[in-house]
Amino acid sequence: MSEPPRILVVDDDPVVREVLQASLAAQGLVVLDAPDAQQALHRIRRDRPDLVLLDLTLPDRDGLAVLQDVRLESRVPVIVVTGRADEVDQIRGLELGADDYVTGLTQCAYGGTRVGQRARAGAGPGRRAGPRLASGL
Repeated sequence: MSEPPRILVVDDDPVVREVLQASLAAQGLVVLDAPDAQQALHRIRRDRPDLVLLDLTLPDRDGLAVLQDVRLESRVPVIVVTGRADEVDQIRGLELGADDYVTGLTQCAYGGTRVGQRARAGAGPGRRAGPRLASGL
């Protein structure tokens, strides 16, 4: 039997991390977490998650810059889950290589469900689907 997919949740808000962790764990997924950009990049390199959930508002660096760095060295699927609903951020995130963009804190559980679906569909390292945009506001 294969190991369940590993999902890295990158968000500085511990409540958001907990909500996503509960939603993902309930789907049988392994959840890793990082509260800032530095730890996120370290965990991506070390733990090689199957998918990354990335907030854009991090304490040490902008999430779009983190996404850009991730794309320089990995094809891991990245779903942006953020409160930043500005259309410019959404377009920029997709242009930089995000596989999906989910806005609004009320979308956390929804984002978790999408992650579970994508993970079960086999979107692991090296496999990327085309970008999609979802606005929850």
